[in-house]
Amino acid sequence: MKNKNADDIIQLINTCIELIEWIQKNNNFGEVNENFQFLKEIESALESIENIENNYTEKIRIYCKNIKFSIKKVEENLTSLALVVGLEILPLLHEIRRILVFAYEIDVFDEKKEEYYKKREFLFGSYDKTLINKEYKYKVSIVLTAYNKLEYTKKAVESIYKYTDFEKLNVELITVNNGSTDGTEEYFNSLPNEKKINFKHNMLGNNVSMYSIEGEYWVGFANDVVATPNWLENLLVCMQENPRVVYAVPTCNEDGISAYQGVEVDYDNNLFAIDEIEKFAMDYNKESKPGLWEERCVLIPFMAIFDSRFTHYLLKNDVELFDCHRYVQYEFSDDDFSTSLRRAGLKQLLLKDTFLHHFGSVTLGEARKDNSLGNMRAVYYKKWGIDAWDSRGYFPNIEKLICPNINNKSQSLLFIEPKFGGTTLSVKNHLKKKNIKIDNITAIVIDDRYLLDAKFMYDKVISSDNISKTIGNHQSKYDLITFGVFIHELEIYSIIDFLESLYDILEDNGQIIFMVNNHRNTKTIINLLQNNIENLCEYNKMKFTSLDFNRLRAEMDNNEKLNSYRIHSMLKENPYTELVLNFDSSYNDLPMENKQSLNIDFSIEYHLVSIDKNKKQ
Repeated sequence: MKNKNADDIIQLINTCIELIEWIQKNNNFGEVNENFQFLKEIESALESIENIENNYTEKIRIYCKNIKFSIKKVEENLTSLALVVGLEILPLLHEIRRILVFAYEIDVFDEKKEEYYKKREFLFGSYDKTLINKEYKYKVSIVLTAYNKLEYTKKAVESIYKYTDFEKLNVELITVNNGSTDGTEEYFNSLPNEKKINFKHNMLGNNVSMYSIEGEYWVGFANDVVATPNWLENLLVCMQENPRVVYAVPTCNEDGISAYQGVEVDYDNNLFAIDEIEKFAMDYNKESKPGLWEERCVLIPFMAIFDSRFTHYLLKNDVELFDCHRYVQYEFSDDDFSTSLRRAGLKQLLLKDTFLHHFGSVTLGEARKDNSLGNMRAVYYKKWGIDAWDSRGYFPNIEKLICPNINNKSQSLLFIEPKFGGTTLSVKNHLKKKNIKIDNITAIVIDDRYLLDAKFMYDKVISSDNISKTIGNHQSKYDLITFGVFIHELEIYSIIDFLESLYDILEDNGQIIFMVNNHRNTKTIINLLQNNIENLCEYNKMKFTSLDFNRLRAEMDNNEKLNSYRIHSMLKENPYTELVLNFDSSYNDLPMENKQSLNIDFSIEYHLVSIDKNKKQ
């Protein structure tokens, strides 16, 4: 370590941690006066910690302020000493020590930083739940976090107590007031649970509660979520089914989540709809249905259940579950986490058999500021060299065109440039629901940045620097061939010739499903306009590719192999469509039916096209 002052402070923190842990081990909290004096000495030491300068100074200072507040609480109520020290002060000291070690031993040295992140990915990849022999006091720890919005918090708490069998399922509740100023602390203090963590200042994306969980599994429960009948029973069935599943998220109302994780509901999204929410969920959550569990390449955790062994395994090795060192504004830390899981061959599931309601962005909403989405998207790109949003390789509604080859009992699938594998998993999930077996899955990866994403998802991965040549030399036959990119993004001379070569490696009654971007779509036009703005991140500098879809259809109509096809167009209304259309001054002079036709045309995001072998129109 180069910084002697930092070295001294870390040693001071280590001493504080060791003394507190010694007191805990020997159960000496009864000696209140002596121990309280010790806390006053810790408070004095915080002055040195707060004054040290590094990339994480602001975060450390907030942690120190919260320790001071916790010490003040003990001073006002000496009987709270053991709980406050165990739940707040000791975990905060652990976190400050870990941050300082990272700041001065790792972050300032590129080589050390690279080693740290390699270590993180190694730990993800080497995790094996069956080899960790750890006993837990509870089956589940529910960690309920709130940042203001007391009216929502009360609904969350009421729902947890109403629909969670604490005794039968062996559950503990840990409440975390993350800097609220609206009476949340007083409300949490009125609840019967033992573990109450109260911070004076908001700490977005911290790991403090992880030191307090004693459940084999833990649930991250935000105050904008409503628990429902059988919610926890269903989550547990999934987590106990497969040791490779370390993380699962239930479904919710579709207006409360993105990434197509939600379902349509028949009630309004507001605090007055609790009875309707419960009625909807009563029927939805009747029983666990593994056929509705969907493996996903990325999950958005409005709430989630985690394998505690995995969490503690990482913390024991000084590695965070979510990479808060880089994602200091928290956004995209979930995308980062999903990437680490995916590349380690660990499973992350969306549980479509379990419904909870999500009001949306209540817990994090007030804490989001300063272009956090844009900032953290850039952090993800810098770390992985790929964009979190544009790399998912997912085309919603592809399942609408899938017609499994009834001639074969099990399907052979080929995915070309699958990227993160969003479409791959969508197809797999669809076939699973239909009870159709998959014999083998092959991926052809053109951009080698995605080879690690493909490693554990496919039976065979082929790296290609010339996709036309690779297909031309291919010997295997497939029931379904599809893509993770628009077909015109591939470097091919002739799309028709390429489609013919794919047709030749189809089984009888097989199909090719490809995607064509609508270059007249409002979103595409806006992206092109933004491309002229300076200082955009690299991932926003769009490489524009398109083709004339009507001409392609005409060529397919005249092709003996390709003339049997179906089209599903994806429409999505855009509030800027009228603005874009008005760029042409003649637009307002058009008849209404022409305007409506143009609005539809500009609302089509892309076309899904299925070529069906040996099926004539």
